[in-house]
Amino acid sequence: MTTVPEPSVTETEPTTPVTAVTTAPQTDTQNPTDNPGDAVDHIKKPLDDFFRDDVKTKEKGLYTMNITAEYLNPITGMTADGGTQNVGLGQGMCMGVIAPVGTANETEEISGTVSDLLSDGSRRWAKAMLQRMGDGRLFVTIRVHMINWMERSDKQGPFVKVLQKDGSFKLAELEETKVHIEKYKDSYADYRFEVPHEDFLAMVQMYVIPMNRPVRYFVLGDTASIVAGNAADMNVKEDLSGNTNTYVYISIGVAIVVLAAYFVISRKKSKKRNPEDIK
Repeated sequence: MTTVPEPSVTETEPTTPVTAVTTAPQTDTQNPTDNPGDAVDHIKKPLDDFFRDDVKTKEKGLYTMNITAEYLNPITGMTADGGTQNVGLGQGMCMGVIAPVGTANETEEISGTVSDLLSDGSRRWAKAMLQRMGDGRLFVTIRVHMINWMERSDKQGPFVKVLQKDGSFKLAELEETKVHIEKYKDSYADYRFEVPHEDFLAMVQMYVIPMNRPVRYFVLGDTASIVAGNAADMNVKEDLSGNTNTYVYISIGVAIVVLAAYFVISRKKSKKRNPEDIK
């Protein structure tokens, strides 16, 4: 499990390939697309829709949710990594990372986590895990495919920023909970981070080694698909926040032991006779 620290330097998209390794994530400046029609069926949602009251994850426990990827910010319709020449290509790349094509003939890992296409065949969805903690916090775990083509480090990420009520994206504490690397099959890593609501929007930044630069895209879910249980078979976060009764019982037990010890010692002292009283 790794925790990604807050990076101290931002990065912009290079115009030519570079060999130097720089830090991330990039600044939040987003660029309008030159060809917004290159990619079809982009999801568009107003900011307020991401901050409605939770409906399906109110109770403590595990839930499964369908998620998808967007190269364009669903709120602004703009890219986040400076890529403006071919939005369709960017959309295909981020979809391949979050929801790759999965069939029964491919790896079990892919076919088990990627759901069917929509009726028009335009969008793929993958399964993610939501976990409501005893203290009310909500965590999501997403699976990132083709991870063997990505750099994984404190300097290059992956990084995740989560949408806030004011429209900004705040860097989240990221936990790498599972890694699966195979030479000829799908390679992936699972990442867990906290979200404010079940209808979340996250901006992911990953350094793509063959491209020699970072790429940014968005991940969001379909709240209508939320069901109880961990159908994605992802690692569960240990929850100590809800075990308040256990802590109370332990505290009472310790107090009883201390009082008993004090009573025994006091009795022993009272039984000792003063030497002057011995005749």
